[in-house]
Amino acid sequence: VLDGLRDNPQKKTKSKKIEAILDINGNEVRAIDHYLRDQGHPICSSSQGYYYTDDPSELDKSINHLRQRASSISWVANKLDKTKDMILNRKKTEREEVQETLF
Repeated sequence: VLDGLRDNPQKKTKSKKIEAILDINGNEVRAIDHYLRDQGHPICSSSQGYYYTDDPSELDKSINHLRQRASSISWVANKLDKTKDMILNRKKTEREEVQETLF
C-alpha cells in the first residue's frame, strides 16, 4: 500500500481499489492506513480516496477532514447518550407507575 501510494503522489486511490488489488476488506485497508500514519507516513484521505503527499496544505485538508468526521461522530455519540438517558428515565417512570398501582 505504501509503495503504491508513494509511487503515485497526489493520485487518490479508493479503498475499493486497494481492497480488490490486495484481496482484503475495508477494515483491513483502514488498519493499514492507520499503521502507516502511526509510522509517520503522510497518508491523506478524502472522499476521493487515499493518497501520499509531502504538501503541507494537502495534509491540512486531510487533518481538517478527519477532525470534522471526529466531531460528527462525537455529536452522534452525545445524542445517543441523551437518548439512552431518556429511555432509562422513561422506564424508571413506568416502573414507578406500576409500583404505585400495585402497592
